[in-house]
Amino acid sequence: MAMINNGEVAVRRQSGLPEARGLDRGLTEEAALLVERGLAANTRLAYARDWATYGAWCDESGHALLPATAETLANYVAHLAAHTYAPASIDRALACILAAHDHAQLGKPATKQARLALRAYGGSPLNVDTEFRRRASSYLQLSRNRPG
Repeated sequence: MAMINNGEVAVRRQSGLPEARGLDRGLTEEAALLVERGLAANTRLAYARDWATYGAWCDESGHALLPATAETLANYVAHLAAHTYAPASIDRALACILAAHDHAQLGKPATKQARLALRAYGGSPLNVDTEFRRRASSYLQLSRNRPG
């Protein structure tokens, strides 16, 4: 039974109905393939790279691959920021890790700390700001065009 409350749909479980069983909790091979194909090819490739990068970081730093904790995600964001990944790339890496939790049927870790770290990184000195990049690019162009 569904109810609408403040624009959100809340589903109430009717008493007497059975709980979902193991069979109801997993995807068949065919369904999993269709779900995977639902992602754009470039997204699948990017997720594969993101997952490999995350796996290597977990191995090097001693963090558990799955399940990730909120602290692990925040630390990973800081690691990627220190290596000057673009904020959008970091956001995609977080989405990849959360998708892996879904795929493994694990509860998703809290992302508030990671999202706050990502937001702060977008305007922090860790991130090479666009004004600096513009000036550096102009300087390089001038030095290349100078008679030598």
